[in-house]
Amino acid sequence: MEQGAELREYAAGSTVSINLGVEHGFELRDREPTAVATFQRQDVTSDNFDISREYAVVLRQRGIDEHQRKYPPLWVFSTLLLEGRVSVKAAPGEYRCEEVHAEFRDGRRVPFDPDTVPEMRFRIVETPLGSPRATQARFRN
Repeated sequence: MEQGAELREYAAGSTVSINLGVEHGFELRDREPTAVATFQRQDVTSDNFDISREYAVVLRQRGIDEHQRKYPPLWVFSTLLLEGRVSVKAAPGEYRCEEVHAEFRDGRRVPFDPDTVPEMRFRIVETPLGSPRATQARFRN
């Protein structure tokens, strides 16, 4: 996230999409493994509640664009498209990326180097609801 940039805001049902540039030594294809980024709400700690869906948003890899092969030949620079829908249960507040990892079907997880994961934040806001309007009234017999 660029310095001074405003936080993007999302409401329930919105899709969060992030392009993430990565260097990797194994294939990150659309099927396996897949990259996963977990965002946690910032004003809540795991000491005072059970971490649940209300306080986390998960983005999963939806695409990949391989740009160039690097030295050694096994390393590749790619741009991953990470996407996830904001649950209606997601609590409003600021969310920060806490972890990015590659996930395999057999359950293995390979974490990305946390020192290289860029600062990624966004805010979940309540969906503004308009006031209902009465349009007619009729007495019934």
